Amino acid sequence: MASTPTLSWFLPVLVACSGEAPDRGPDVPGNPRKVLVVGWDGAKPDSVQLASTPNLERVASWGGISYAASTQLSHATISAPGWASVLTGVEPEKHGVTFNSFYDERDASWLTFVQRARDAGLRTGVAAVWAEVATDIVEAGAADDTSVGGEDEVADWMATHIEADTFDVHFVHQDAPDRAGHDSGFYPDNPDYISAIEASDVRLGRLLDAIEARTDEDWLVAVTTDHGASGGGHGGMDADNQTIWTAFGTPGQEGEWILIDPNHLDVHPTVLDFLHIPVDKRSVGGVSQLP
Repeated sequence: MASTPTLSWFLPVLVACSGEAPDRGPDVPGNPRKVLVVGWDGAKPDSVQLASTPNLERVASWGGISYAASTQLSHATISAPGWASVLTGVEPEKHGVTFNSFYDERDASWLTFVQRARDAGLRTGVAAVWAEVATDIVEAGAADDTSVGGEDEVADWMATHIEADTFDVHFVHQDAPDRAGHDSGFYPDNPDYISAIEASDVRLGRLLDAIEARTDEDWLVAVTTDHGASGGGHGGMDADNQTIWTAFGTPGQEGEWILIDPNHLDVHPTVLDFLHIPVDKRSVGGVSQLP
């Protein structure tokens, strides 16, 4: 993989603290920047830590991971508000998605990072197990191509496109942990739940292998979840439901990112900053605001 600058400046919380992004200098000629964002729906941090997740750990070894990150804070911890916050970088009170339906109430002025990348002339791809992520939360026409299907189907589809250099910005939604949690409980001692997390990690590995097979490119990889859980469900506004994990890394760059009060809303501005696309200064992530 191509070398990248010091990692800490990618974090939007650091940008927010300083008020402006440091001058990173020009990109290395011939090293285009690319992004992969992967979401594991309903994967609790205590269970992710107990599961065997060598590929998530691979991402963390390229940057950092926090198991004490936060979800959005202004609405219930359910999937549609969560993924809309990850994709737009703002709270549900702003983007307007507050239930797993009523998507016509979404405030279209808060664009997803997929749409922002497409508007900047980049090629975009979305693969989702939960169709609403691809068809209702991500804007119509934001993705050059979309895959909706089973867990392995969407992961393999995206891995194939990474190998073929079809897209510059890639978003993959996996649903197995959430489904297993609803079926038999979001418990770290639930073998079915742990198995679903580990299967998601195996699929992540296929995507990472496809990235590492490429050369002369700079990649940002972000992996996160939409909510925590308590017992057999989720939606509460408490620590069990609002505490999550988030990982960022750049392949080929060993080191530790400094994660300051991380929130899954930080994915959006971190992606844009990495791609040198201006961040909407009305709000940055769920942590701070730029003037």
